[in-house]
Amino acid sequence: MAGESKSPMPVVTPDWTRLAADAVRGQQPPSDRDLEIAPCWTVGDWKNLKLDPKKPNSEDWKTALKIFEARIRGRFLDPADVLIAHEISQYRKTFGFAILAIDFLVIETLQGFREGRKDHKGKKVSECLVVEFLNCWEAFKVCLSDKDKDKAKDYAKKVYGGYRCGLHHTGSTDGELRILAIGPTFEIKRETDIAINRTRFHEELKHEFNRDIDTLRSSGEMGKKRRDNLIKKMNAICES
Repeated sequence: MAGESKSPMPVVTPDWTRLAADAVRGQQPPSDRDLEIAPCWTVGDWKNLKLDPKKPNSEDWKTALKIFEARIRGRFLDPADVLIAHEISQYRKTFGFAILAIDFLVIETLQGFREGRKDHKGKKVSECLVVEFLNCWEAFKVCLSDKDKDKAKDYAKKVYGGYRCGLHHTGSTDGELRILAIGPTFEIKRETDIAINRTRFHEELKHEFNRDIDTLRSSGEMGKKRRDNLIKKMNAICES
């Protein structure tokens, strides 16, 4: 109704005010050890673990992998699953850009864990991580024709620049690079004509993450190397 008075908006007390009040009352504010590094897991939980890369079957390693899985699934893969599930009953699919933006974050993140990268700063570090992941990913390799397999790195760079950088920096893809909800994971006709089925891409990425977890649980040399690098990466996250 015109002229009707509106009730005042409720005042929201900022977190810093609450923390200051806690300190005045003699209560300690949360420490760095209380910061979450994954849903329901904190820096303190990670730092309490005694991890020997040579003993993947220890209880502490089982906990470490639960933390790692919770971080990747809870912050990235599960949200993308929600977007995909929400679209199932919709005639028009519009979440593809958001889904792929999340998945390219996952790709760079996973490769960073594989290599034990303490940070992703530096010229072309992100590009190297994404290109390396794609060149080792069966879902990408099988979509290259025999005559294009020797150009896999060039296509991977195009995917990095046109999809990953395009989506993260401008919210768009380059040129004729398309995002679809049908077709193969990758459809590559030429460097300027690539399509990604974001639903299959996401499912294949989840399978690849499961393989990473299996490798981290394995007793072979690759498993030990990946565990070494997981420790380096997670320690850096906890110290940042």
